[in-house]
Amino acid sequence: MSKKNQKVMENASPLQVIDLKSLGTNQDPCFGKDYNLSTKECKLCGDSELCAFATSQALNITRKELEKKNNYKDLDVLEDTDGIKKYIRSLKRKGKARKEIIESAVKKFEVPKDRIRTIYLSMKK
Repeated sequence: MSKKNQKVMENASPLQVIDLKSLGTNQDPCFGKDYNLSTKECKLCGDSELCAFATSQALNITRKELEKKNNYKDLDVLEDTDGIKKYIRSLKRKGKARKEIIESAVKKFEVPKDRIRTIYLSMKK
C-alpha cells in the first residue's frame, strides 16, 4: 500500500465509509480497472483485495446476473441421485403419499424441493 493510502487509512474512523476513489488514484493508474490475478503485477500488489472490490463495484453487475452467465461451485447441489431414488422407492412401498415422500426426502438429503420433485417425476416414466 502506498504512503498516501496509509495516511488515508490512519485518519479514517472505523465508523466512516472509506471512499474507494481516494485509494490508488494518483499512484496506481490501474486500481479498480484492470484487476486480473493471473498477471504478475496484480499478484504482487498489496491492494489486490481492495482493487477486486473496486472493480466489482465499477462493473455494476449483481451476483444473480453473474450466476446466469457462469456456473459457480458454491451453488452446486451435491446430491446422491441413486440414493434418493432408492429412498423414494422404499417410501412408496410403505404406502406413503407423494407429499410425505418429497418432504421426508428433502429433510434427509438436504436437497431443494424442486430437485426432489423432478427426480420423483423421472421415476414414473
